[in-house]
Amino acid sequence: MSDPDPLELDPRPPLEVGIHGVARPRRWDAVVVVANAAAPGSRILFTVLADGSLITDDDLPAGTLELFAAALQRDLKPPYRAEAARQDETRWAVAAQAIEVVELSEEVPGGVVEMTVRDGARAVVVDGLPSLGSVRELERLVGRRFDSYVLRAERIEGRAWEVRVTPL
Repeated sequence: MSDPDPLELDPRPPLEVGIHGVARPRRWDAVVVVANAAAPGSRILFTVLADGSLITDDDLPAGTLELFAAALQRDLKPPYRAEAARQDETRWAVAAQAIEVVELSEEVPGGVVEMTVRDGARAVVVDGLPSLGSVRELERLVGRRFDSYVLRAERIEGRAWEVRVTPL
């Protein structure tokens, strides 16, 4: 009598090797490691505009952001938002995500504008509070692309705004 096949004795269903579910969306468009960067702290947030302007709220030694931006330049063109995280005494991991930036000619109050347009009806929230006004320039810009949408605009500096649009 021959030995039984071990697979025939296993009561579990056979397992298929593969990927299950939906992959998470990628957060970063570029990630690099920068060596010899002397900067305080453990995390630095900054934005690079299309003209190469470097914007941060941190007080950093001269050349720090330029070093980070130069390392990202090969993989990603501005505008983008970036985050640098200290790895050890002199090495930093720097990650960046491309953004859409709009330079508004009209003065807009607040730092964050959220606008929902659906079937001709519009709702606007400025810094978390409902507003009766609108940002016509943003509405015209996005209205050329979509009839119904959710827009979030976040002030970068002055009249420069990061704009994210989700069509409905």
